[in-house]
Amino acid sequence: MSGSPLELNRLTEEQRILNRSKRGWVWNQMFVLEEFSGPEPILVGRLHTDLDPGSKKIKYILSGDGAGTIFQINDITGDIHAIKRLDREEKAEYTLTAQAVDWETNKPLEPPSEFIIKVQDINDNAPEFLNGPYHATVPEMSILGNLFQITFKTTYKDICCATKSHKLNR
Repeated sequence: MSGSPLELNRLTEEQRILNRSKRGWVWNQMFVLEEFSGPEPILVGRLHTDLDPGSKKIKYILSGDGAGTIFQINDITGDIHAIKRLDREEKAEYTLTAQAVDWETNKPLEPPSEFIIKVQDINDNAPEFLNGPYHATVPEMSILGNLFQITFKTTYKDICCATKSHKLNR
């Protein structure tokens, strides 16, 4: 290579950037069951970076929607726990940001990374039938067990609309 020391330094910097490893964050999609309450906080998931050799020199930091009030992170292990009971009808998902920093210097080791924790529904709300009564036509002499369909509009806090099929029992 030829060129001035400044050009060599620039080339070295470019090479350093090109050779930089890809983001090392490792985590699965995170879900938490709504309405869960128990004596212990519920484990939602675990953040981990490939840069963490297990030497406990990395600190995990959580920020964003519900960090510290709804979700807590173990700054050594990256375990995220829900510390409050959640209701999907109030909020279906939380957007958080993870950061891995050097334990001693607080220097970022990874770029911040955003992720979502989704609240899973447990269908805890009964449907409310709108504009009833509803009418259906059942053919005369229908055989026991035949299906007929009635379409009605409902409001669910869990889902918006429904089409139900019912069996003729008598």
